[in-house]
Amino acid sequence: MMKKSRPYIPGYGIETSETGMMDWDFVEEQMTKPKVYWLSTTTIKGNPHAIPIWGAWYNTKFFFGGGPSTKNRKNLAKKPHIVVHTESGTKVVIIEGLVTLEQDESINNKIIEIYKEKYEMDHPAPFWRVDPVKVFAWNAENYAGTPTKWLMDQ
Repeated sequence: MMKKSRPYIPGYGIETSETGMMDWDFVEEQMTKPKVYWLSTTTIKGNPHAIPIWGAWYNTKFFFGGGPSTKNRKNLAKKPHIVVHTESGTKVVIIEGLVTLEQDESINNKIIEIYKEKYEMDHPAPFWRVDPVKVFAWNAENYAGTPTKWLMDQ
């Protein structure tokens, strides 16, 4: 399902053994709690584009809404690669992934429920799904010991 290792960060004194690496539960907790996340996409011309956005973490995937005429949705229609991360610079989770429009009605209904509970509002489908390819996590309280990378099976 996923391969866990240390990220390559030369010159920062990162532990080389598996001691202290983060558990996947850390990712689940950090991706479930926030109300605001950051998305980064790439424009057709290759420029970066970042925005804060609401979202939902469900079944190891990140979901977010928005209309097809927004800049980041237009970017994703041409280049479906995305980076999603939490607001925290202390308890960090960074996801590199691929985006697709969620077509499963039962999953869309679950995301609607999560939004209603989390944001106290109704948010209709469609939702965009981020399928993680790489996930990075660390806790700045033990920066040298905690950096962890997961490579997801595709």
